[in-house]
Amino acid sequence: MKMRNAILLSSLTLFASCSSFMDGMYRDLDRQERVYADEEEQNQPYPDQFDQYRKNTKRRTSSVYNKPGRNRGDTVSTGSQRILNPEVKRQYQDERVALKRTTASDLTDNGNDGSLWGSADPNAFLFATSKSKSSGDIIQINVLAKLRNEITLELKRAFPDNPYEAKPAGDEKKADAAAPAPTTAAAKPADAATDANSTDKISGVVVEEINREHLLIKGRKNVLYKNRKRMVEVQALVSRKDITDDDVVNSDSIIESNVSVVR
Repeated sequence: MKMRNAILLSSLTLFASCSSFMDGMYRDLDRQERVYADEEEQNQPYPDQFDQYRKNTKRRTSSVYNKPGRNRGDTVSTGSQRILNPEVKRQYQDERVALKRTTASDLTDNGNDGSLWGSADPNAFLFATSKSKSSGDIIQINVLAKLRNEITLELKRAFPDNPYEAKPAGDEKKADAAAPAPTTAAAKPADAATDANSTDKISGVVVEEINREHLLIKGRKNVLYKNRKRMVEVQALVSRKDITDDDVVNSDSIIESNVSVVR
């Protein structure tokens, strides 16, 4: 009886130790998988804010659906191929050499393709204005108040004021602030009118056609900030209809913008 109890006790101890060992091993494996998953998320590139406007046709990311034989372009359907010719070409009739008879209907031009008089043709620009834009075309952006404020805020964020340099300058200006106050007050309306009339321009290039109606424009400009030349880059998502005949678009017509300081 004592021998049986000893065997049962030893077997229970062995099973408990094996189960605790297996639990520890599973915990280590789960911890290692979580570490690998965190590293993969950190190594992924920063998502582009304009991805939401692109048409992402690749919905399924499984390896089964990404095989060469499972892609949409590799399968034969009415959408990819309207007419499917047979693999074996047969010719059941004798080859006959004959000239096509010309009729009066062949001499009638019912279409406007390639005609300088038809404005519907995208290549007919003699009597019509070209509004078709593609990648590489230069577009000029008129910088208005909203975009100018975004650029100023980005410059302030990239190059903040030094508090140690601002204190002495502020103490020196306090003594001379009372005398020129009327002059500056009188000059403020003129400066405001000048700023309202003057419009900065940024020359950009169409870097991507998002879809049929929208374009992604990227442009750079050197600005003077704190007596130093800085370069800012502007990415703008605009609609084709907002671009004028002179290839100019106002910054208020921008749908989505991204301002960054290059140097």
